[in-house]
Amino acid sequence: MKEKHFLDTSVLRPILTSHPKVKKYYKQTLQGDLYICNYVKMEFLRGIIKSAIEFYFLLAMPQYQNFSEALSIWTHKFQIREHKNIEIMIANLLSAKNCLDDKNKSLRAISDYIRRLIGKLDYGFKNPGNDGTYCVKGQIMWDYNPADQKIYFQKILENLKDNELHKKCKINHYLKYKHKSQLNDILKNGSNTDQFENPESFKKIVKEIKLLDEKMITCASCAKLGDLVISLLSNSDWTLEHTDYSFNFFCIILKKTHRIHPSDISIMAKE
Repeated sequence: MKEKHFLDTSVLRPILTSHPKVKKYYKQTLQGDLYICNYVKMEFLRGIIKSAIEFYFLLAMPQYQNFSEALSIWTHKFQIREHKNIEIMIANLLSAKNCLDDKNKSLRAISDYIRRLIGKLDYGFKNPGNDGTYCVKGQIMWDYNPADQKIYFQKILENLKDNELHKKCKINHYLKYKHKSQLNDILKNGSNTDQFENPESFKKIVKEIKLLDEKMITCASCAKLGDLVISLLSNSDWTLEHTDYSFNFFCIILKKTHRIHPSDISIMAKE
């Protein structure tokens, strides 16, 4: 029987966007069926696609002549890891296409790349169809119209930035009621963090769990609970594949099979 691999966003990202050597590692390591759910799709859309589209619109502004000029503005505006990843991803793309100094070719290359990534989310992996969060942002389907490409991209951004869409999903019921006992187990056993390294991210999520009864979960606060939600979504007969350390704690407490993978840098260093 083929192994079933349930991909966290931290593994989905390098499979789709990292260096060929990193992609080769995952292709060799993950032998079997690869699954992602709508919630994981949402995280990838929010973390990668949203930033790539924002860079596309920045480069499209008339005052910037090429990638380098747009990148200088982007670099000063964003310092966090996710946006640095976009810089590297787009720079590698445009270098491969040999169009770093050609604005129009760069825009076409970025646009085509974004649409291919969205297509791979929908057709490149199996969807178990059991996402009890009913994440609206992960279900949204956008009809591409090549004549109105900027409108297409703008619609994606508007949906991903809409913090009111939580009213249409079931994340509050999923965490506060359906999995209340599991959350109690996490709170009960969450103080024992000595067995694994880097417990900081796990501790931050535990703090958020303690606040769940006091407020409604919105799209913004849901972003702080992603590793918890994905741990709960993982089926007992799947292997949850991840690079984030918090899953080490969640999966032990929830009795889920999991595997932590090395970072992209570590994989590259071994090649």
